Amino acid sequence: MIGRLTTFAFFLGLQALLASALLCAALAADRAASNAPPDSQNRIIKLTDKGLEPQVLKMKKDDYIVFFLNSSKDSLTTLEVDYGEKPTHCTSGNLAVRRTGIVGSTKPFGPRDFVSLCFHDVGTYPLTVYGLTAAPKGITGSILVE
Repeated sequence: MIGRLTTFAFFLGLQALLASALLCAALAADRAASNAPPDSQNRIIKLTDKGLEPQVLKMKKDDYIVFFLNSSKDSLTTLEVDYGEKPTHCTSGNLAVRRTGIVGSTKPFGPRDFVSLCFHDVGTYPLTVYGLTAAPKGITGSILVE
């Protein structure tokens, strides 16, 4: 059962990434024609050698996907996001939903690698990143969906 859920979550994440890539390609073509910067429906939190950028990410309910990009020089990082009672709709393949409402890494991800999560419900989602040089015992942040 858990294997099927993990596979299902992986394919949902893959579909979200594909849809995002197609959207980006369409927006890039439109931008080339108009020279106006596109509005992204996705957000990025960079995991750097100094910490999280931004440490608190504010986004609209319709923004959906957040990418956690490991921009460190050599840190192997793991991630935990507390969804509480809110449902989790999609995750990257190397994240797993736990019974406690926590979505966490199943294995570390290195520099230039990323994980992604969907946020469809309004609320605050506390997160902790482990393994960064700036805070080897963990650094906290949050995602605020308005």
